Amino acid sequence: MKDRIKKVMESQHMTQQVFASFIGVSPGTLSSIFTGRTNPTLNIVESIKTKIPSISSDWLPFGH
Repeated sequence: MKDRIKKVMESQHMTQQVFASFIGVSPGTLSSIFTGRTNPTLNIVESIKTKIPSISSDWLPFGH
């Protein structure tokens, strides 16, 4: 899922720090997800979906 979150961030032309602020998480949390130290929570998925409603609810967490 971290790769899909990164694709979303890049599609919005945002830096990691700006995207973290946009979805309401700390830059450190987003960094931990991208490095694989932590898994994205349901709250993060919901926040991305709320901010960018065009994203499929199934694609972000499941890849389809």
